[in-house]
Amino acid sequence: MKRPRLRRWTRRAAITVVSLIVLLAALVVVNGLVLNHGNTVVLEQIDGENELRVVEPGETVKLMTFNIAKCFVHQGGMSFDDRANVEQRAKEIGGLIRDENPDLVFLCEVVKSCGPCPVDQLDLIARESRIPVWAYGEHYNLGLPFYKVAGGAAILSRLKLEPVGNPDLPGRRPFYMTKNNRRALWCAATIAGRRVEMCSLHFDSFNPQNNLEQTNAVLDYTDARDVILAGDFNAQPHEPTMTLLKQTRRFAAQWDGPATFPSKDERIDYILAPRDWQVVEHRVIESDVSDHYATVTTYRVPD
Repeated sequence: MKRPRLRRWTRRAAITVVSLIVLLAALVVVNGLVLNHGNTVVLEQIDGENELRVVEPGETVKLMTFNIAKCFVHQGGMSFDDRANVEQRAKEIGGLIRDENPDLVFLCEVVKSCGPCPVDQLDLIARESRIPVWAYGEHYNLGLPFYKVAGGAAILSRLKLEPVGNPDLPGRRPFYMTKNNRRALWCAATIAGRRVEMCSLHFDSFNPQNNLEQTNAVLDYTDARDVILAGDFNAQPHEPTMTLLKQTRRFAAQWDGPATFPSKDERIDYILAPRDWQVVEHRVIESDVSDHYATVTTYRVPD
């Protein structure tokens, strides 16, 4: 009599385990396809922070771009860093931004949700930098609704922002592919009486041809509008992506300069503004809070 009971118990246990696996897989799919932000821009203004700035004609505007390398939260495989370490790095990044006092900051590789290390890097950096508005564009969202890893690009702003969109870039793959899966975060602001659209970018870091296709897609989207493009272009000044952008004659930028990715001594992070803006100052800020250096350009907007 014991053997039939054992078989029944074993069968029930197997059914329970399979059902649990199916349920978890279904929740991962629901989270990735339904409960994500996808192409929607998430926009928030932090209560109690500084008032928004209005940029008048002839004034200067200070822009920064920074690939923050996820605050090094991911240590490889299924390993994640301690919460205290990640919070400390996020605070250091926020302090670096606060000391520079930029009007707009374009961030790459920001982790917004992390079940294994629950730090909202974007919100913490925004508060530490004392910048009142942030926008977030999701690139990936993998896991369960209550335990996931989600991240992408962001814009911090002292100007009033209007969400525009977070469209897929060429080469985008299914939601469960988190590596090198890109979108383009678009917002808009009024600067010196003109509507300027701005994009936080992180182009393909593995396939140069797809990198160029992503660049063409962004240029097609912008058409003849006033735009700011900033972020990690994953292309050096002499490579096709930057050559194409320069040849359009649509942008004012510091095309050459010090390395922004020091481990390979490469300049791959840029800020491109409307062509009638004047570069007043350009700097690369060396620090060890990320594997990239922050890039800062101050422009004078036309009268």
